[in-house]
Amino acid sequence: MALGSATRSLGGVVPMLPRHRRRILVVVRLDGGNDGFNTLIPFTDPLYQRLRPTLAVPVRQVLPIAPHLGLHPACAGLHTLFQSGQLRIIPNVGHPLLNRSHFQALEKWESAAAHDGHAGTGWLGRYLDWTAANRPTPARAIHFTPNLPLALRGLHSDELARPHPGGDDISASLRETARMIRSGHPADIYYLNVGGFDTHAHQALVHAHLLGTVSDALLSFRTELNQAHSAPPVLTVVWSEFGRSLAENPCLGTDHGKEGPVMLLGNRIGGLHGSATATEPLMTDFRDIYAGILEDWLECPSESVLGPEVGKVSPI
Repeated sequence: MALGSATRSLGGVVPMLPRHRRRILVVVRLDGGNDGFNTLIPFTDPLYQRLRPTLAVPVRQVLPIAPHLGLHPACAGLHTLFQSGQLRIIPNVGHPLLNRSHFQALEKWESAAAHDGHAGTGWLGRYLDWTAANRPTPARAIHFTPNLPLALRGLHSDELARPHPGGDDISASLRETARMIRSGHPADIYYLNVGGFDTHAHQALVHAHLLGTVSDALLSFRTELNQAHSAPPVLTVVWSEFGRSLAENPCLGTDHGKEGPVMLLGNRIGGLHGSATATEPLMTDFRDIYAGILEDWLECPSESVLGPEVGKVSPI
């Protein structure tokens, strides 16, 4: 079968990606439960100000992206990307059955399993398996984590998902990812993580530092990719296993919460998805985002990976 023709699978007919239209997916996981309320700040919400007497960011410091929402002042890089149309933010992302255990929440996000047949596999691992069965050249993945993340586990993960040493520094990992993409590395998926977001005590300075580090690293990453005109298109998704409580705790931190924002970065995808505030959460199921990535970015039928009855939030 010629590259660029159509392929048939159990999930339907999906056009093959010609080589010049190859697309890259970069996943950045914020481990510990990122505080979404101090990342995407509902600065006009009186409840936010009242329940966070020490953690609420002063209105004058917020970087506004909408009349009622803004970014933490440490997120100047992300604000620049938002203003240039390279950042889309989806507020209040979660799962109807998500609990507040790190391990169980991570398993839910990384597996996105629809039934028992998906046990022990991840959504991207099942995508790799689908490409092995349906494309002349299967997709490949690189992970900067010490162990193979659940998200990449599948029948062919030993062959198609490889580790990369030195994943402790997100700035260095993203620089290396950009270098590999620009050099024509065959990997189609890059998986990175950043720890430290479980901010139960003395959150303010720690969280600001983490946000600033991630924000600056993502801006540098996008800037480097934009300078490489021959590089394939790259979509980056940034997520955390859950958010934090709206109310701060007696230790000047926050406890495990529910939904949190997901960020998508790429060319001409910017904007704010929906308009929910802290006191009016309208949850987006994270599987709907995965479905949009699979169908509209990776050109894979989402039903083959996620099962039926999943909605779709398109990344493009």
